[in-house]
Amino acid sequence: MENRIKELRLEKGITQNVLADAIGVSQQTISKYEKEAFSVPLDAMIGIADYFHTTIDYILRQTDQRYRENYRVEVNRKVEKHRELCVAYDKLTKKHRELAMNLIDGLNKEENHVPEEEEHDQNCNL
Repeated sequence: MENRIKELRLEKGITQNVLADAIGVSQQTISKYEKEAFSVPLDAMIGIADYFHTTIDYILRQTDQRYRENYRVEVNRKVEKHRELCVAYDKLTKKHRELAMNLIDGLNKEENHVPEEEEHDQNCNL
């Protein structure tokens, strides 16, 4: 059955491995889903829909309505909460938008960074 899995994955800029890890299957399985080599089991389809914040119907091309209603409500709430930021972002040039996104990505990575020693200790579970 025709699906949008590859389209969604590429749009998000992730690899088959990233999606596979997120839903608990192998990269080869994602490849088969994308090539429509066999039907996607319901549990995997639910995982994919959750990962992309969309519906199974959208993935299976049964509708063009991409987002779940509750997701749209959540996005609208966030836009309203951060309206000033959205307005300021809209006024930026394309180059400055890219710089702003790079800054945000860097800050997020820094905030989530664990020094190598701590990372090693956490992974060893000693």
